[in-house]
Amino acid sequence: MSNEGQTMIGRARYGAAAIATAALAVAGIATAIHFRYDAGHWPGPSPAGPSVGSSLWSP
Repeated sequence: MSNEGQTMIGRARYGAAAIATAALAVAGIATAIHFRYDAGHWPGPSPAGPSVGSSLWSP
């Protein structure tokens, strides 16, 4: 195989790894946002602390 062929395979591998890493990052951020804003539905105080309009922290 020529150097050009090996380079293209290497680029494809790095591209796939970059896409997979970005997808995991987006999924992680979406999960964090989901649990941050859905914390009012869980029993007990939110680990993020009191938020505006939270019924758990109002007297």
